[in-house]
Amino acid sequence: MTVIRDPNSGNGQHVDEDNRAHVNAVTQGQDEDGLHHGKAYTINTGSITLTDAVDTPVLYIKNNEVDDLIISVGSVGLSASTGGTGNQQPIVTVVRGPRGGTIVDNATAVDIKANRNFGSALTGDNIIAYKGVTGNTMLNGADMAIFWMDAGTVLNANVNILIPPGSSIGVNLKASGSNTSMNAYVSVICHLDTDHSA
Repeated sequence: MTVIRDPNSGNGQHVDEDNRAHVNAVTQGQDEDGLHHGKAYTINTGSITLTDAVDTPVLYIKNNEVDDLIISVGSVGLSASTGGTGNQQPIVTVVRGPRGGTIVDNATAVDIKANRNFGSALTGDNIIAYKGVTGNTMLNGADMAIFWMDAGTVLNANVNILIPPGSSIGVNLKASGSNTSMNAYVSVICHLDTDHSA
């Protein structure tokens, strides 16, 4: 076995006969790295009351940071529906690259945009996050994922979506058929990728 030594510290790395390096290492994922640097956030619309059964834009996020924004987990919660019938399940649609509509024009901030590092003063000011209401629109963009749900349930999805600087993402929600009142929220776990070595 060959040993490669750092001439300054004397620390060594062993290389076996198959050219495999043997090291003791501590690793952490990008999300944990972002958390340690104070660049990991929770974004939550808060409760939104849907009063019909058509597509409603409930969340719009635009990344105005200099680093990529990575959404690792998305969550949608639905209450029971008043007036809703079983002939149309609630549908969640993730939209890539929306670029306008009244959800953007009205600019209603989400209820929660919080740093997941309690010791960090960073607030993610350049992560724009708006919530929508019944009757709002979200224009342009392309559907990239669709999830079916049942009223009164919670959906948690590992999505792993990368949003480059200047790009945006949205979420539409269609309530149960004939719905007149359903409460809903959308939440995402995200972090800024400060390591571009990959």
